[in-house]
Amino acid sequence: MNIVIMFLLLSTSGFASEAKFNNTLNQARSYFSPLYQKHGKKLSIIGEWDYDENNAKASAYTVDHYYIEIYGGALKAEGTNIDSLRAMICHEVGHHFGGAPFMPAYYEDYYLFRGSSEGQADYFATSTCLKNWFRGEDHWKVISSAGFSTKDQKFCQRYYQSRSKIGLCVRIITAYKKMLQMKIESSTPLNWLAPKEDYPYMLASSVIHPKNKCRLETAYAGVICQKNHPLGCLSSDTPIEASRPLCWAGIGFLLDFEYPTNKAETIDSINRLPIKEFYKDFYEDDEVNEHAKRLKAEFQSLVPSIKLYK
Repeated sequence: MNIVIMFLLLSTSGFASEAKFNNTLNQARSYFSPLYQKHGKKLSIIGEWDYDENNAKASAYTVDHYYIEIYGGALKAEGTNIDSLRAMICHEVGHHFGGAPFMPAYYEDYYLFRGSSEGQADYFATSTCLKNWFRGEDHWKVISSAGFSTKDQKFCQRYYQSRSKIGLCVRIITAYKKMLQMKIESSTPLNWLAPKEDYPYMLASSVIHPKNKCRLETAYAGVICQKNHPLGCLSSDTPIEASRPLCWAGIGFLLDFEYPTNKAETIDSINRLPIKEFYKDFYEDDEVNEHAKRLKAEFQSLVPSIKLYK
């Protein structure tokens, strides 16, 4: 191919991608601004197209003015598309309004709000945000064009009956795989169904980014959660695999939020797990450590012989 023609094609493609990037951000501004206004907040979404990192961040200018910054790599990176860009935006919205478990208190001092943990932002994105944002669209048309896994289709068919909801389920999983730059055929079992000895159980919820396999497990769990509740699905609900994956949520989430009202179910859930000792993230801070120690002391009867950390 002529070098000049090739350059023109690449340039045109770049302009088209930038236009899609900006159009998606404009759509997000219109769609999410009412949510922020409902909470007494103003929303700004900043697009940094020239920044090639496949990443974004949620923060605040003031306690009443939140913002999301999206980098161009979110659409430039290999395998990404408009759906994965929307998934990333939902993840960032999840930091603002995703609910418990939250970041440590110092987060509020630095960012002017106490955001949801990384894992919870993923769970909110897949259980709530993308379901609402994608509503009314032709899901099968989108995923047929972008590609999807038939294994994911079979997975979604176990939890949904209508063609539209199955398509939405597959679309969200596919969007998250593309956001994480994972192969479409990647699959992650939901470990609530078959707990494993080497599963990294945590006592206090992790605040850092889980590994991609754990994040994908969160996408599978969130997308099959059909409970309209601020906390989403709990382990005492049915199906149990729709609750937060314990690779990041930690036993502490069950103890803090489920134990008081679902004592028998919570104890049964914990006792069925092959826990020998709790795992600690390398980057966890003192507040998370203290939370873990408090849980250990408070629920000694549940976990008397388990070591606190590896």
